[in-house]
Amino acid sequence: MKTVLITGGTGFIGRALAKALLAKNYKVRVFTRKIPDRKLDGADYSAVSFEDLDSLKKGAEGADIIAHLAAALFCRSQKEFEKANTLGTASLAAAVAGLERPPEKFVYLSSLAAGGPAPDPENPRTEAMADAPVSAYGATKLGGETEVKKLPQAIRYTILRPPIVYGKNDAGISKIAHWVKKGFMVNAGSKNGRFSFIYLEDLVSAIITAIENPATDGRTYYVSENRTYDWRTFIGLLAGAMKVKPPSMLDMPAHALYALGWIYELVSLLGGAEPVFNRDKAREGAAANWTANPGQWERDTAWPGWTSLEDGVRKTFS
Repeated sequence: MKTVLITGGTGFIGRALAKALLAKNYKVRVFTRKIPDRKLDGADYSAVSFEDLDSLKKGAEGADIIAHLAAALFCRSQKEFEKANTLGTASLAAAVAGLERPPEKFVYLSSLAAGGPAPDPENPRTEAMADAPVSAYGATKLGGETEVKKLPQAIRYTILRPPIVYGKNDAGISKIAHWVKKGFMVNAGSKNGRFSFIYLEDLVSAIITAIENPATDGRTYYVSENRTYDWRTFIGLLAGAMKVKPPSMLDMPAHALYALGWIYELVSLLGGAEPVFNRDKAREGAAANWTANPGQWERDTAWPGWTSLEDGVRKTFS
């Protein structure tokens, strides 16, 4: 029975991955800054600091597979993003590379943001396109990818780049749903921009496929439903699933979106909380065509198919 170490295992994606791995009879170990009160039955938990190489090495001993999901989505500066997403990944990679018995596989959950938006609405981003992140989050996730690629050859790796992830118990979708119920929503990005999505269960299946399928070794993949949508369609599906009227949509220009991010940062700073929106996310929101083509993943893994946005949203709110 192999042991999978999950960073970010108490989060939205990490907890779902841990449940799925336990169901497949893997041993699961979760790295966390603080041991949670609500633990998964059968999972082990280790309190570690990504700034403490010794704690990372000690916690990773005996792990066969690393699933590195931990990341910072909302920071107030480039330096904070780098510390969490690039340097944190570098520390974990150095820790596992220095083990007497290093893990056999390292799966890194990156982001479409590392590649950036697609330059053409008719051509979603592919692995062959040059990376062009537009945000500090994207740039530092790309930096994390660079650190993963420095792993010793004996440690196989796969990098996954999902777009918008949605599913039950997702804080981001819950916030959007809150405003949809109130009858108001901002049209993200360009009015005619397109978006890719991936349902939580599909992403979990993709991570497990990356763990188990050697055809993915040494590769970077976009993973998403193989269809794109405009924002109004997504919001309309949310409204339908919640059985409420579609909300009024406000087209917000880039400078107003950026100002809103700055206000969120200021208010959260004064309140001592993490911002739920910031200038970095405003940069992403002002860009159009956050789309990806999963064709390479589908070919390499003989992927059976994706959950459509309509079905996924229905399951999310069922």
